[in-house]
Amino acid sequence: VLKDVSMAELMRALEAVRQGTASLDPAVTHRVMAMLRQKNAQRNPFKDLTERELRVLFLVAQGKTNTVIAEELVLSEKTVRNYVSLVITKLGFTNRVEAATFAMQNRIEDFLPETDLEDND
Repeated sequence: VLKDVSMAELMRALEAVRQGTASLDPAVTHRVMAMLRQKNAQRNPFKDLTERELRVLFLVAQGKTNTVIAEELVLSEKTVRNYVSLVITKLGFTNRVEAATFAMQNRIEDFLPETDLEDND
């Protein structure tokens, strides 16, 4: 609790702790969430990828072929191959399986804009 909390709020917080739960002031919660968002932004394992490269990697991680990715993104297969090669190089891998595994382990879906997730449901 914050130091300027009312007596009633302090009593509620103490009762919550006594019952084994937690009590956080909304101002503290807001600050903690802002710090977590900032840390997540700094830890983005896909920060070097463009939005298009991120989309391609997401589809690769779903096990889709270059042909299917090309159809979904309205690109040529050659362009998709180039994107896949670029993503693999940027991430420091040697093949698409390594890149796909990395994408899944690092929850690539958390780094996609909402529209990308809706399009692929």
